[in-house]
Amino acid sequence: MRAALAGRQDKRLVFVGRSSSIGITGLADTIARAKAYEAVGVDAFFMAGAKTRGEVEAVANAVKIPLILGGPSAELQDPTISAHRACASASKAICRSRLRCAPLMRRSKHCARA
Repeated sequence: MRAALAGRQDKRLVFVGRSSSIGITGLADTIARAKAYEAVGVDAFFMAGAKTRGEVEAVANAVKIPLILGGPSAELQDPTISAHRACASASKAICRSRLRCAPLMRRSKHCARA
C-alpha cells in the first residue's frame, strides 16, 4: 500500500484499505489494522463483516479516516448512520455503497477541515 500511495499521481485517485478481520480475529485486530492503514496514508477503510453499531463506532473512534461498510447487517442498514450524521459528530463518512463512497469521502474531508 505504501508503494501505491507513493506512486499516486492523481489526487482524485482514492486508496482504500480493506479488512474482514472483525469476523475472524475480532475487534481489537480490526482496530489495529485500521490504524495501520491510516498510518500509511490510505483515504478510507473498508470494513467487511461488521455486525453491530458498537463495532463500527469502536473502529470509527479509533481512526480519523472514513469507513466503508461491506455487507452490513440489518442493524447497520439503519438510515440514521449517514455521512451527514457521521460528519456532524465525528468528521468522517460511513458509506454502505461503493458507488457512492467517493463523494462521501470528499464531503467528509471537507467537514474535517471545517
